[in-house]
Amino acid sequence: KAVKGAGSYIWKMAKGALPTDESGWTTIGFTTQSSNEVTGLDVTTKYYFRVAVVTNTGTTDFTAAVMKVVE
Repeated sequence: KAVKGAGSYIWKMAKGALPTDESGWTTIGFTTQSSNEVTGLDVTTKYYFRVAVVTNTGTTDFTAAVMKVVE
């Protein structure tokens, strides 16, 4: 869902396993919308995604990771 007052969203992804620290995450985009389309993913592979919101008061913490297996 969109966050009221959001100026932009920061999207991160990890492939294979849930990272144990920040270095395991790759920034995959910045958007002004509360959605982001990712292409070119490998079939039968686990991916983890998370997002943070940038507002005029700063950047929120990243959300809890969501896992998706590409079919």
